[in-house]
Amino acid sequence: MYATFLRDLAEARAIFHGQAIHCRILKTIPNPRLFLFNSLVNMYTKCGFVHDGFRVFDQMAQRDVISWNTIIDGYLLSCGFCGSAFVVNGLIEAYTKFCVLRESMKVFVDVEHKDIVLVSNMIGLLVKAGNLEEAFVIFLESVLASPMQPQRAIFVRLLGGINCYEILREGLQVHGLIVKCWFEADSVVENSLVMMYCNCDHVDDAFALLVQSGSKNPMSWTSLINGKMENISVVMNEVFSRRVEVAFDNCAESEWRACRDK
Repeated sequence: MYATFLRDLAEARAIFHGQAIHCRILKTIPNPRLFLFNSLVNMYTKCGFVHDGFRVFDQMAQRDVISWNTIIDGYLLSCGFCGSAFVVNGLIEAYTKFCVLRESMKVFVDVEHKDIVLVSNMIGLLVKAGNLEEAFVIFLESVLASPMQPQRAIFVRLLGGINCYEILREGLQVHGLIVKCWFEADSVVENSLVMMYCNCDHVDDAFALLVQSGSKNPMSWTSLINGKMENISVVMNEVFSRRVEVAFDNCAESEWRACRDK
């Protein structure tokens, strides 16, 4: 009954009656069902009270596809609404989850004042979807061409999308920026660089990176070993000389045992 009333009130843009129904629901139904929450969100956003719709949305213990679609539609229909980074990130992740990346981009573009978290998340979602070129465009326009300072998460996400020789050039460019921004010594970034070189069949470059930096990062050395370097005995000599504890995958352990037992 309430859901029908709320739908009619949303169509009529009768916000005051809708608020009255909302109060009555809270007083008479201790634990409203999900469809009632969705109806309330729809009513508020259709009436132009998007902030109230978000307030209801935030209070929901559960959300389904209808919940996300309703709040996203309300966002897009609102005029000049500048949502918080948390809300916009939620919208973007929801759209991506439901395989509508174009809509995620629309929401991203509509945000006038983007922060580093929003930019980083959008880049990560594009990389995950295989749109590396578009991720680089956002990186260039929103980070390098602005006063925004890069964070390690952006570099890690960009490197995660560079996984074959054909796009190694982009990986080298990112590596250069990492050095320029003083992130090369960061253990997570270093490991991402090693994995990138290994994925692009440039394991020797990954090895040289760790040797030249004097790295004792177990994560990076483990990634290198599991990257199937041909001369694994040379790698292991470096590992043991640095007293680094590493974790083998089955194949790398077999190779190392064979080298050790010769």
